[in-house]
Amino acid sequence: MKETGTRIRLKRLEKNYSPEYMAAALKLSPAAYAKLESNPAKMTLNMLCRIAELLEVSLLEFFRDPGGPYTPSPFCSADQ
Repeated sequence: MKETGTRIRLKRLEKNYSPEYMAAALKLSPAAYAKLESNPAKMTLNMLCRIAELLEVSLLEFFRDPGGPYTPSPFCSADQ
């Protein structure tokens, strides 16, 4: 799961979003958002979908092998 947090952080940096921006957009405190990035095992699927939507990426982007094929997910509107 640590890789998931790293992938979220990398996508956030690609978008030039600060942790404070992410926290505000997700209605979290900056400390709460930092905990999600550093320990994504405690993240709910709903929160992960909200982060994917905010970063405009597929939910699967956080889990798939970077060199593997992309398959759209029917579970998260960010894939549509």
